[in-house]
Amino acid sequence: MAENDLSKRELEILERVATGVTNQQIALDLDISVNTVKAHLRNIYAKLEVESRTEAVMVAIQQGLITVEGESTDGQNAFADDPESSSEQAADTPRAISRLKWWYVLLCVAIVAALVVAALLLTDDSRHITGDPFGDEPGVASGEQPGQEHLRWELRSTMEEGRARFATVALGDLVLVIGGTTEQGVTNSVLGYAYESKTWQELASKPTAVTNISAITLDDRVYVPGGYDTDGRVLDILEIYDAANDAWLTGASLPSPLCAYAITIQNGLIYVLGGWDGVNYLDDVFCYDPEQDTWTVVAQCPSSIGFGAAVSDDSRIYLIGGFDGQQELANCWMFDPAASAETAWEEKSPMEMARRGHAAVVSDGKIYVLGGGWSEYLLYNERYDIATNTWARFESPIIGTWYNLAATLVDEPEGGYVYALGGWDGTYLSTIEAYQASFRIYLPGS
Repeated sequence: MAENDLSKRELEILERVATGVTNQQIALDLDISVNTVKAHLRNIYAKLEVESRTEAVMVAIQQGLITVEGESTDGQNAFADDPESSSEQAADTPRAISRLKWWYVLLCVAIVAALVVAALLLTDDSRHITGDPFGDEPGVASGEQPGQEHLRWELRSTMEEGRARFATVALGDLVLVIGGTTEQGVTNSVLGYAYESKTWQELASKPTAVTNISAITLDDRVYVPGGYDTDGRVLDILEIYDAANDAWLTGASLPSPLCAYAITIQNGLIYVLGGWDGVNYLDDVFCYDPEQDTWTVVAQCPSSIGFGAAVSDDSRIYLIGGFDGQQELANCWMFDPAASAETAWEEKSPMEMARRGHAAVVSDGKIYVLGGGWSEYLLYNERYDIATNTWARFESPIIGTWYNLAATLVDEPEGGYVYALGGWDGTYLSTIEAYQASFRIYLPGS
């Protein structure tokens, strides 16, 4: 690979990638769009025959294409501006630079290897969590943009402000963003993202500002149980958004206060699994009948669990990951609401990585689990094949730290898209990333 194989613009982008900045920062710096940055990166990967930002930087350093930490792309003496440098130092410069490049490459490889080992070998004890799991403390952000560029993830939009611990659903042609926590604190704002026109609209505010919530939609209504309010109280409320009238209604109270639960729907009934009641993590499964406006306790989960994720497929419910008060979980349980208590739960193959504060979406017999890098370094998302009871990795648009995000499935003309919204990576994220989970092909005359 010669330097001339990369354009001047591609070299400018690659030099900035080597500093660790995000795609947005590169776009702002060069006065181009984020999509243009992504297009250039794909060209760079193809020309360098690599698949990631890290590999591209390593190869570019090896081949002398970019300047990193005082190195020169043209092989000039790195000591030339030092008045005390001797002619012997100058003569030794090419060899010194060559060694520096290799040491830099080895250091990059060692860092990546250490992160991978740490992510895969953490024991249950090392996943013990301290601190307040219901609030966020500023940390080192892993960045809103992908650690690697992949064709099936696309940055669709950004919210006006970052948000985590909120609820989201797809309703009509909108993706709703409900409540949660922002830099300003717990919010009751409700936004609608029109994914066809890529525009935002402000909807009727939720009556009660809460965080650590989830939501489910049924018959043009959105059900949001419980939550953690601005005073740190866990609530037993049920607030229902009526999309037809852009108004909020009140439903029957939960059997107990609850937040950080998993929620799904099965045969017209809403199931709320686990959660935290302000004192303990629960193992209860609450069932809400919208027609009767009543709650019942119908089962117990295999473990007390909060910050888990639940999806429904056919006549079964899947409860995945979470936190039992001591450790994060990788478990995948299948729940049959129609079965007896003795046979209702079946343990399936676990995820590779324990996850908490993740999101899950089901599409065409596969469950997509996103984020959950809370105490472990997040390198990938996971996809569960219901038919084969097997897990596979798929790329994550954010690596390192990413949790308390929200996700929903959106049906677009080209196919089904998993929308991943916001979350926390040391800061509140505002991104909306879309992953194409299924493809739709139109035949002539159809």
